[in-house]
Amino acid sequence: KGDKSKPAKEEEGSLEDRLLEEKVQLLAEMLAAPGLPDREQALKELKELVRSSTTTMTSVPKPFKFLRKHYADFETIFEGTREAEYRLRLADFLSVLAMTFSSHAERKSLRYLLEGTRRDYKQWGHEYISHLAANVGKEFESRSAL
Repeated sequence: KGDKSKPAKEEEGSLEDRLLEEKVQLLAEMLAAPGLPDREQALKELKELVRSSTTTMTSVPKPFKFLRKHYADFETIFEGTREAEYRLRLADFLSVLAMTFSSHAERKSLRYLLEGTRRDYKQWGHEYISHLAANVGKEFESRSAL
């Protein structure tokens, strides 16, 4: 007779995934909200979700999977944001997301890092720092070729 605990675990995992996806969706919507306090809170929570899931980057963390469809919207929000401090913090977050969602040729992780606060970037871990180093190398190559 079959093991009945396995489907329950899969269902639990899928419920957990759905709840995480719903939370990411809600926070993504809040990031575009008209009120700065709502956007600040959403950004803070999104950063925490990503930070808590990136302790190891052996696979793409689940929040990244659910954030992919919002990345272009986040970039649009960034371009339209005029509140200086919020814009800096949003750039920091986009720098981390760009590691997964943009092409290496675009060097968006480096671009957003330089447009951001330039603080606390080490907190995102080894993979992020390695990615930034590769971006710096590519930028150096492109400038040297001129």
